[in-house]
Formats: sequence, structure tokens, C-alpha cells
Amino acid sequence: MIAPGHLACPRCGGRDLAYSLAADLWLCIEHDEVAIPARDPSANGAAGDDLLIDMREAMLHAHDPIPYLIEPIAVRGLVTVLVGRHSSMKSWLMICAAAAVQATGRTAVAGYDVATAPVLYIDAEMGPRLMARRFAAGDLAHDAFHVADGFRLRLPQSKAQIAALVERTGAQLVVMDSLRRLAPGAREDRSDDMSPIMAVLAELSRELDVAIVLIHHRSTKEGAAETRGSSAIEDQADIVLAFEHVQGDPDRSRRRLRTVKYRPDEEPPATWVSIGHVGPYLTIGETEPFDGADDEPRPLVLVAEAEEHAKEIAAEGGWSPSRLAEKLGCLSSSGTYTRTWKALQAKGWHASGATSTRLVHPPGSSPYDPLSPLGESGGESGELLSPLASRLSGMGGESSSTGPDSPFPDDWQPYRPGDDEPHPPDDWRDR
Repeated sequence: MIAPGHLACPRCGGRDLAYSLAADLWLCIEHDEVAIPARDPSANGAAGDDLLIDMREAMLHAHDPIPYLIEPIAVRGLVTVLVGRHSSMKSWLMICAAAAVQATGRTAVAGYDVATAPVLYIDAEMGPRLMARRFAAGDLAHDAFHVADGFRLRLPQSKAQIAALVERTGAQLVVMDSLRRLAPGAREDRSDDMSPIMAVLAELSRELDVAIVLIHHRSTKEGAAETRGSSAIEDQADIVLAFEHVQGDPDRSRRRLRTVKYRPDEEPPATWVSIGHVGPYLTIGETEPFDGADDEPRPLVLVAEAEEHAKEIAAEGGWSPSRLAEKLGCLSSSGTYTRTWKALQAKGWHASGATSTRLVHPPGSSPYDPLSPLGESGGESGELLSPLASRLSGMGGESSSTGPDSPFPDDWQPYRPGDDEPHPPDDWRDR
């Protein structure tokens, strides 16, 4: 029997079909999928019409509640990267959280609100024996949540296998432990290697409407970004959280969960968790913050750090945003840097140049601020002045925008913090 020409495999688009007499259906020979009518590219417009998003439909859900499974850690349809150094207990946190999500009737764990849903934990770190010991230490039943053997999976190649596991278990929360083990051949410091992995995770989370939490190691280098490896990891994640023991905290069981990046909503404040042991059993719970920790929001801390480098930045004629961000320990594309830069602008910092050559400057130091008084921002005689202001400083007394000794016409309006550009008169070039 010849297959009808309008049918094709929905998976591969192929037309190698076999007829099932019992089911009265045509099936793809290779994938055993039920054939469906093939889409006619000439019908209803061009072949790419199915890529268009129905924004009318999307806008109906614009104000829906954020679908948290663990607030603020895991959101359906989004990818979270949970970073921590070795022995930070990040895997323990997610094991306890996973059990709480799948447990019927649980509404919170360690102070985090949870929703009930099936959980899939893809383990490429411990193996069955060590995972069983952790179940025992956590007093968890064997079916506390689904566990998959991550040692036989590889990112990004195993997308279809992971999707099949999600469909089989009905999981709405997927924990992947860890990036290094699930992608052993990938170079963490290369964007070309990390971008395809993060893209596959984003596709899985969106297509299957699941929350994905990827456990990853935190960089140990001074001044480095929070996540170890390529900036593509942090750039392409929806949420990045750091789980850490704060230096100087005498309580070795206390950990802080700190936000690095947060797309779905306003950046949540830091939370504190205690993970300890009572006899053979592990305990986890909410705890009081460490008094010695800095309680200022991170952007305010970074503003202070940026101001410490103001003289150096001015002396070098400005820094690129990426260089400033690196010095502050974040990415220039991150929300943390954006909020820090807005706070700096409010204090008189400004930028010059086109996007590709942009430089940032502290108050009184950029070519856009030629009228800055000598010594502003704490500099010595003229060391923070732009080249133009330095050349003009000897043209008649102090470099001032007002008064009889000013080298500028009265209608030249100087730059002031908050302006986008200086304001010379329209005809100043003709004078």
C-alpha cells in the first residue's frame, strides 16, 4: 500500500511510512510516530509563520503569578544556575528542596515556599551508593523523588533523552548535578562550548515548561565573576544564585543564598540557611543572618568599590564597561552591573563614545566634562581633568564656568551630573 502524499512523520518530516492495519494508522518506519498531514509551506503565508509568537495571547498572561516551585530558587519555564564552592552544601540544599517539592502537603523548606510537583534529580556527581547514603542521612524514603543516572548523559547531545525522562516522570522540577560532570568534554572557559549547552537547557525549560536548576561550581579567583568559566553561563541563565559560607562566620553550618542575577522579578534579598547534623541525620532550616555580613544591597557595595578606583580610571582616561565590571566581580551584561551603573550615574559618573568604544568616567574626568574644577573628586591639581580642560586651565585664572576669568562665553552651559551631554550654544563653532 502506498502512503498518501500529504502525510509525514511529525518528528523528522519523512515520508517513509508503514500502515498499521490494527490501528488503521500510518506510522513512521524510523521513529514509530503516527503520521500527520504535512504542512503546506504555500498555505497561510510563508514557511516561517509558525515561528511567530501570538503576543495577543501572551499578553493575557502578562500579570499571572510567577510559577515558583521553590521561591525564589526555581521557576517553571526558566533556568537557574546555583553556584557554590566545594563543601558549600549546594547539592544538599537541592536534595532537601527536591524532597519537599515532591512531598504531598509540604509548603516550605528552610523558609522557602514550595509547590507540590514531581521532581527529577539528574545525578552525575554521586552515583547510586552515595545518593542512597544521602537519602538515609536526610531520612528520605526511596521514592522521595526520581533520580536519573547522569553519568550516561552528555550536554548538549542528550536533549532528547532528558526530555523523555521528563515526560516519563511527569517532572516539573529538574535538578542537574553538575555542569562539569554533565559536560565533561566541554571547555568551561569557552563561550563556543558553553553557549550550546545553555541554549539546550533554555529550550528544555521553555518547551516542557519545567524549572531547571543547574548546579555549578563558583570561581575561586579573586575578582572573578560568580560563575566559574565562560560568561555565557551567567549571560544565558535566567537566575543565578550563590550559596556560600560567609567569611568570618563562626557558625560552620550557616549558609547565605545570595542573588547574582534575577530575570523574573525584582532581585530578592539574601536568605540564610542552617545545614547541620543531629546524630546520623541531616537537619536543614531557616536561621538568623550572620551579624558580620555586609547587609547593604550588592549594587551599593559595588558603587563604593568603583569609587575606590576613581583616580585610577580618571588617570587612564576612562575604562570600558567590561573592565569596570570585571574589577567589581560581575558582568557588564548583568542586572547587578546595570543597577550599579545607574547608582553611579546618580553620583555624577558618565560615559563617552559609541557603544563599541564606550568608556566610563568618574565625576569631573571625561572629555564631556571640560569645565570641571581643578582637584574635583579628590584629585590633585588637574590630575582628573580631561585633556581639553588641561589645555584651557592656563587661559586666564582658574578653570571655572563662571566669573570674569572664564575662557568661555557666558552662554556656554557646562556639563552637570545627570546631563546626557555638555551644552555649548548652537553657533559656538562659528565664533
